[in-house]
Amino acid sequence: MKFILMLCCMLACSWASAQLHQVIVTVSDDYNIPVSGAIVTLQNSKTAVSDSNGRYIFKNVNAGDYKIIVSLAGYKTVTRTASVKDHDVSLIVRLHPESHTLQEVKVQSNSIAKRKKKNPLTLKLLSVDLYSNTWAVA
Repeated sequence: MKFILMLCCMLACSWASAQLHQVIVTVSDDYNIPVSGAIVTLQNSKTAVSDSNGRYIFKNVNAGDYKIIVSLAGYKTVTRTASVKDHDVSLIVRLHPESHTLQEVKVQSNSIAKRKKKNPLTLKLLSVDLYSNTWAVA
């Protein structure tokens, strides 16, 4: 009887230590708006994309310490550490916009531009003699 009890206890301990957990990552911006399409990486494991709620859930994660890397074009890449032990881990990651200064762009042309000759404009003034109802060209 003691043997069966000890065997059950050993199996329960090994089952508890081998339990798999979830790492829930929620991505938002500076205004706390969910960011969809962010690339979420559980280091040395899996890479995924956040959904329309800014969320991704890594399932079946073994206990241990993990780096979580979140990136998206136009935002600074964020790296966080998550320690998975005996429970699921929930992590909120806030992305901050990243600005890049572009270098100067020069536009050059190798073709020779042809200048149009300016044609002098001749003006003729028309005047109306209000009193005689006649037109005159000046």
